[in-house]
Amino acid sequence: MVEDFYEWNPTCHHGDARLMELIKRFCEEDAPLGQAQLFYLWGHGHEFDVDDNWEVIEEFFAYVSKFRDKLWMATNIEIVHYVKAFQSLVYSADGRRVMNPSAQAVWLEWIDEVYEIAPGETVTLKQGVKW
Repeated sequence: MVEDFYEWNPTCHHGDARLMELIKRFCEEDAPLGQAQLFYLWGHGHEFDVDDNWEVIEEFFAYVSKFRDKLWMATNIEIVHYVKAFQSLVYSADGRRVMNPSAQAVWLEWIDEVYEIAPGETVTLKQGVKW
């Protein structure tokens, strides 16, 4: 995940020979518990015309479309807004109640359950030891 929004470190360029290998690993391997992951593909649309290789990006999107229920495809600013919303969550002293003060829904995984926390909503997480 991006640590400094002024320094985005891409996973690869769309012309990288390892593109499909990297995206398959990203889509098919589970992330470490509680760790968000980002596959950051960069490039310019005009390069496909110059390099005459539209099939590269077509193959990429045909593959990732199979994982629509697992992946979120977003622009840089959408990622910034989401990360900031997630970081703004407010937890109760015991950590079981979580309030989302932002204007954007966020998702939180806690003890194998995924919670969607709507803007302004407070949720109570199920009991159990997570730490």
